[in-house]
Amino acid sequence: MKLGILGYGKMGTAIIAGITAKGLYIPSEITVYDPNETAREKAKESGFNVAKDVNEVYNCVNIMIFAIKPQEMKKVLSELISGKNSAVMLLTIAAGVEIATIEQYLGGKLKIARVMPNLPASVGMGASCICYNGNCGDADKETFKNIFSSVGEVYEITESLMNTVVPYGGSFPAYAYVFLKDFIDSAVKRGMKYESAERMIIQSMLGSIELYKKSGKTFEELINAVCSKGGTTIEGVNVLEKDNIAKTIDDCAGACIRRSAELSELLK
Repeated sequence: MKLGILGYGKMGTAIIAGITAKGLYIPSEITVYDPNETAREKAKESGFNVAKDVNEVYNCVNIMIFAIKPQEMKKVLSELISGKNSAVMLLTIAAGVEIATIEQYLGGKLKIARVMPNLPASVGMGASCICYNGNCGDADKETFKNIFSSVGEVYEITESLMNTVVPYGGSFPAYAYVFLKDFIDSAVKRGMKYESAERMIIQSMLGSIELYKKSGKTFEELINAVCSKGGTTIEGVNVLEKDNIAKTIDDCAGACIRRSAELSELLK
């Protein structure tokens, strides 16, 4: 099968990097289009076929991934109305863009999956949520899932939850990096060298995750295991609780979800 990628930006390149690294597709089986000439040149240098426009991709592949920003979808879908490839299977990763919207532009007979991936897909550690339209049978769903299984883990959900999962999947790496960066900056402010602080904090994060996965304990049990009464750790935890970090995180997620819902309305 031939794969098309519409959009060779951060997520498009991340997905292709993961797919080719796992050998699911080879570069000669992948056709790329991006309106940016520099992006097209990079794709060509990497050995991919490069199309001259969106319809060339749409009409020469079996599976096409919309790896573009949601704000760009209306223009692209309008251009694809002339596409004649009724057999193509479509994957969209555009946050907030509903399957029904794509069907309105391209017809209701296509097999379509909507995916919310994240950037760690580029290193085979992605976390992707996926849902399908009613035209997809079990074999079609497996084909769609295999693409993102090659770059990490895939979780099936209903489309009604697609906006909800954005902060916990697609956007989560940014929030994790904010947390890590702020702890590193704090260490540097207090006299540590950046390189030493970075290595120690990242290793502490990796070790904490691995311990959670292997210990069989809950987060609460592990928090209590690190904290001792009257000790140092509990003092920091008390500050986090006093400043209501749980509310801050929930507010962060809520803002992300609201924006995803707003983007859904742009194409209706």
